[in-house]
Amino acid sequence: MKRILQLFVPMVLGAAVLAAVACSKSEPVSPTATPGADRPTSSSDTPTPVAEPTLPEIEMVRALAPIDNVTINVAESFPVQYFLHVTSGLPSGCAKFDDYEVARDEDTVQVTVWNLEPAPNQQAACTMIYGIVETNIALGSDFDPGKTYAVSVNGMKLELKTEGTAGPGPSEVGEMARVPAPIEDLSIAMTKSLPPQYLLHITSGLPGGCVKFDNYEVVREGDAVRVSVWNLEPVAPVPCTLEYGYQETSINLGSDFEAGKSYTVFVNDKQIELKGQGAAKDLPTLEVEVGAQVALEQGQSVQFSADGPKVQFLEVIEDSRCPKNTVCIRAGSATVLVGISGAGQFPRLAELKLVPEAQDASSALFGDYTVRLIALDPYPEAGEPGEEPASAGFKVVMVQVTKP
Repeated sequence: MKRILQLFVPMVLGAAVLAAVACSKSEPVSPTATPGADRPTSSSDTPTPVAEPTLPEIEMVRALAPIDNVTINVAESFPVQYFLHVTSGLPSGCAKFDDYEVARDEDTVQVTVWNLEPAPNQQAACTMIYGIVETNIALGSDFDPGKTYAVSVNGMKLELKTEGTAGPGPSEVGEMARVPAPIEDLSIAMTKSLPPQYLLHITSGLPGGCVKFDNYEVVREGDAVRVSVWNLEPVAPVPCTLEYGYQETSINLGSDFEAGKSYTVFVNDKQIELKGQGAAKDLPTLEVEVGAQVALEQGQSVQFSADGPKVQFLEVIEDSRCPKNTVCIRAGSATVLVGISGAGQFPRLAELKLVPEAQDASSALFGDYTVRLIALDPYPEAGEPGEEPASAGFKVVMVQVTKP
């Protein structure tokens, strides 16, 4: 029996080898031609481009924002309005401001400010830049005069002490109806923060001593922002003074506005234009060594060395330089706004001023580094009467970062 097995095993192995050789002969493999070796290179030898790997989307979760400062502001209106000015933090480059919530429980006002941050199980590469967000929160006017209320913003506690005298309440004037408030004035301001926040300031009217400010609502519809401002007025005729009061309201519209794009903000029967700051197109971040001079388009950024600061050209604040071929009493000046971050420092905004023929360029200190404005192009040119100068619009700055 052992003899039979010794003969059978070699026979099986030999048959397997012959089968493999037969398969290799029946399916020959065509040799791959190497350009430049057997024949000249042609355009058909261009390799097929390989798609770049898609980075996984980072899951973001809501987290309580750190509160750096809170102040209470009182609007000079009738009735008196109370506002919170909250300075909150963005603990990393991946953190984003989300929203806030206001809850009222008799003598206590609870405000919760939220950020969006990468989920704990996400491995996200985030810079250690600490950002700042300024938020104005309207608390309304429904506070008894001469009384103290407790206000808490993410655990930071302060007191709100009311002032003034109480106006006629619903029990005195009967049933109240909600009506659109007359709008007297509108303005939009941008906070000096990264990213910038847009604040809508509304002056509305209170046509009569019995009329009270109620509330406002904000709805975003693509390129339009619709704000409804409401008053409360008596339904039935009641004796009221003819005093016309004013209501000042500040509304944080957030920062989700595309740079270089125009939006329309509708407030009841009035409207105002909001222009996103920065450049309309995506611009690459440049990388240069400290000491180099580099030109930036509006909205573009430059990284000075791996461990140096990052500078972004945000906007031209003013350009009053005397145009070419024009006689002026003064040479004028130009001021630009830049954002500076990185280098182990808190991010900040800096206004750099340029004066023609000045000995020293305007600069800003950022840790151990100095950021200088070298030039702003194009230089202004005088246009025809009634026409916009050819140099208006597109702007390029020349900046430099040095270190002792």
